[in-house]
Amino acid sequence: MKSVHKILLISGALLLSGCKTLDGAGRAIGNLTGSKLHNQFDGTYIAQSELKQYKEREDQLSGSGALLSYSGLNIPEQQVRKSHIVEAPELTDYMQNIVTSLMANWGGTSVKTKVQIINSQNFAPYADTYGTISVPLGTLENVESEDEIALLLAHELSHILLRHHERNDVMNAQKDKVTMLAKSVILANMVKDTKLVKSSGDYKLQYNASKQGQSNISKAALYNYLINGFSDSVWNTAWQRSQEDEADLLAMDLATAAGYAPRASSHNLQRLNDFQGKQDSILSKFWDQKTTALKTSVQELDLSGVSQQLDSFINEGMGTLVSATTDYFQRSHMSPDRRDVNIREYVLREYQPQSRQRVNKKTWQQLRDKKQNQDIFRGYRYAFAASSAISSGNLDEAEKLALQATSTSVRNQPGIREVMYDLRMAQNQSNKAKQNLALVNNWTHASPDFFEKKVDFEMQQHNYQQVLQFIELAESTFGNKSMFIVQKSVALANLQHIDQAISALKECQSYEAEKPTCEILLKQLEQS
Repeated sequence: MKSVHKILLISGALLLSGCKTLDGAGRAIGNLTGSKLHNQFDGTYIAQSELKQYKEREDQLSGSGALLSYSGLNIPEQQVRKSHIVEAPELTDYMQNIVTSLMANWGGTSVKTKVQIINSQNFAPYADTYGTISVPLGTLENVESEDEIALLLAHELSHILLRHHERNDVMNAQKDKVTMLAKSVILANMVKDTKLVKSSGDYKLQYNASKQGQSNISKAALYNYLINGFSDSVWNTAWQRSQEDEADLLAMDLATAAGYAPRASSHNLQRLNDFQGKQDSILSKFWDQKTTALKTSVQELDLSGVSQQLDSFINEGMGTLVSATTDYFQRSHMSPDRRDVNIREYVLREYQPQSRQRVNKKTWQQLRDKKQNQDIFRGYRYAFAASSAISSGNLDEAEKLALQATSTSVRNQPGIREVMYDLRMAQNQSNKAKQNLALVNNWTHASPDFFEKKVDFEMQQHNYQQVLQFIELAESTFGNKSMFIVQKSVALANLQHIDQAISALKECQSYEAEKPTCEILLKQLEQS
């Protein structure tokens, strides 16, 4: 039998190089080893022939206009938004119009997008697989111009246009294939060392692991960890770095064509740098020792060379260092300073006349300073401070701050009422807490955590019909059926809908996180 080591490395090479959906690996690796993306082509990025494949599309996002909802989609729990949506129609429409103007310069199939403001003090917006761009309140409280907003939105729109989420799915599929291969090796060795024997008149399968079998199984498990760990640490994260560069360049093309000032990008990255904080890599010393050999291995797509480097990782504490390498690359690919230098070089090459253009602060400041919009910022600012006071146990201070939040026009938005609910529960005033649940003006804008508090409260009150109604609303709102399936089955059982409860519990077994709980409940229900 061939060495498991060689089998896995060869399979890894085939998976990385033979699949058409992995086109672009070379660029990602070049990016990892120091070659800047904008130095790999002439002219603007948007005009490159390789972008033609993204300009013509026919999928769920094709077409103009805004997305309506996640209803009908099957969204994995880890991709569901975690924050409340902030109701700020004027600000949301303003940003949606910016996205429309950016899209007009794409030169390809329009995609449906939706901009939403979320209750978060983070700075960087993000786009999901389904065309939604989430903009934290922290972004809008810190930017000073429409140009800055446009560049931030253009970056997230570029991720959608370049279908970066699909590429991430390919990398995850590659990891799954490696895992399956390792499991196959393990099972093959188990079969090889299992014999049919007769015992007490019956035939049984008896497993006696040989030394070679044990060695093969051990190596399979080890190299599964190593290859997938390296995929996380280098291949996948190098690709993410490449994706950031691609989005930066396309964003600059779209925004400049729409008349926005390129220098706004530097303002954004400086603020992002402030939010992230400057910190030295935990692997700086280690990386100095390894960088030359590792770069050479990756640059040549030499998985054997990579394996030799990883073998040395084992001697120095393999688990710790693979994890630390992941941390190193993730910090590197998000480095605002590095991105700023790259974008500046690209702008000076392609947009030198526009580089002198000043940002337009007037339009954004006029909109931001309107009373109704300042009220939104103020309400959520007080709510955030009140939540911090609750977490530190300072309930008197939390009361003052929460009342300030409820004195604003956003008093009945989910993000405000959750803070009041938490405060009343911390004060052991459950009746007043319940009143805050009733005051929420739009539950479709609530976070999953607040939905869970509502569902749990109704469960405690034995209001099972209300539980089912809110779970149905949550499933439609988030496009996910796994988050509340346990509560759903319990509510159905208490309403004597036993067959439906059993059906829900069987469905629940397909969700890894909830599976153990549902198996116990199913066993109890079937025995009753």
